[in-house]
Amino acid sequence: MATPPTLVSHGLILRAVARADIAARLVRGGGCRQSATYWVIEAEGELAGVAFLHSQSDADRRARFAIGMFAPEFLGRGLGAEATLRCGTKRWRAT
Repeated sequence: MATPPTLVSHGLILRAVARADIAARLVRGGGCRQSATYWVIEAEGELAGVAFLHSQSDADRRARFAIGMFAPEFLGRGLGAEATLRCGTKRWRAT
């Protein structure tokens, strides 16, 4: 299975989903999966949310982008906007 690249921005890391992330997400009442188009949003060394592509169309070369912030302590801090902005403007650096 292919894994997504790790993307780093100001205090924010988007990285591949690890098994421990799946268990941690279930504790908070949701799910996540390991996929080439699914990232964990990590802030301050903690799991803050997920970002992923869905409704992909190879024929049209398009997909929808979604973010789910599920750690209350990270809500309202602009992390989802930062992830979207940086990803959309390609200001990420792959590590």
